[in-house]
Amino acid sequence: MPRYLIALAGAFAFYGLAGIVVVRAPDACSSRAGLAAILGVALAARLSLVSAEPTLSTDLFRYLWDGKVAAAGHNPYAFAPDAPELAPLRGPFWHRISYRSVRTPYPPVAQALFRLAAGIRQDDPIALKLLLVAADLAAVLALIGLLRRARRPAAHALLYAWNPLVISETALSGHVDALGVALFLLALLALERDDAAGQTAGALLLGLSLAAKPYALAALPVIARWRGLRVASLALAVAALTLAPYLDAGEHLMGGARAMARRWRNNGSLYEILYPALVGRVPFPGRTSRRILAGLLAAGCLLLARRPVDGREDLWRRLYHAFLLSLFTSPVAHPWYLVWLAPFLSLSPAASGFAFTALVSIKHLPRWLPPSIPVRLWVQYAPVYLLLAWEWWPRRKRRAGKPEGSEG
Repeated sequence: MPRYLIALAGAFAFYGLAGIVVVRAPDACSSRAGLAAILGVALAARLSLVSAEPTLSTDLFRYLWDGKVAAAGHNPYAFAPDAPELAPLRGPFWHRISYRSVRTPYPPVAQALFRLAAGIRQDDPIALKLLLVAADLAAVLALIGLLRRARRPAAHALLYAWNPLVISETALSGHVDALGVALFLLALLALERDDAAGQTAGALLLGLSLAAKPYALAALPVIARWRGLRVASLALAVAALTLAPYLDAGEHLMGGARAMARRWRNNGSLYEILYPALVGRVPFPGRTSRRILAGLLAAGCLLLARRPVDGREDLWRRLYHAFLLSLFTSPVAHPWYLVWLAPFLSLSPAASGFAFTALVSIKHLPRWLPPSIPVRLWVQYAPVYLLLAWEWWPRRKRRAGKPEGSEG
């Protein structure tokens, strides 16, 4: 693990230098040759990790299992991996599957990807990783499209395409977040159009993103403020409809998701402040902490949607803050969750986001520190919160200085 973190730090140093070049010479980097170089390096970096065995997470092996279960004709929501009905399916990666007594928490569009990978080749991490890399590169192309529509340098897509955390968590660890992010960015690109076809396509893609991983729920109030309740409602309906093929799982359909929401706790920031404060004061401190933070997330996302959206920059900044808030209020904040935040470093660069993506992997360090000294949490989150305050304060002063009646 120390070797990985040292390599990651070196990659971030190179990434920082490349980011400086892109910011200082955006036009040259946005030429056809410049974009070809950006995409070529992005592809090469990902392909260099596809064949490597995942060592930071075991999620990929659960994906492979779910795909194998579906390919065998079973409903992946109906049985936990250790169910005797599925014993004949146990293969070479069985020992790498975590939480074998818990049913799958992964939504239907993610399951469709797992089933597709199993159809290509079962028990093969490379097949699934290649599909996720393809989704990740689609996200890069969507970013280029969004930047061009905003008349911004397309080379700023490098700030996502070359982000070492994104590359590592997608091509090395093979996390399905890459699929959800790609669908979300394609939805934004479609919603840029003012016609009915664009709005419908955007709502469809947004619903599929929610059904790949529901992190985009935090963005729905801002999307509704930008494009109307119809788009948000249609997206929710599409996400709900993707559950239809799995309804025979009955009460077990959401069992895995409920277990994760109730019990998982890992690397959260506000949760790790709130939970110890409630221990001994309320009967169920974990449950109470989750409810308080869920209320804080809902209130914060609604607050972000309180004013009309004032152009693309305002939209992107609000979406960035919505995803950031969802990470702060979650009891679980794995490094791969930041793949949802990373695209906005291309669209609306923020020092707090760059710091977060660079520091979050510290959570992988061995647990040699006593629990009463959460140094890893402080090292990760203190710079992010300080930078966020530094970004927010000048903006607040600028808004306060605008004449009365002007749009913020």
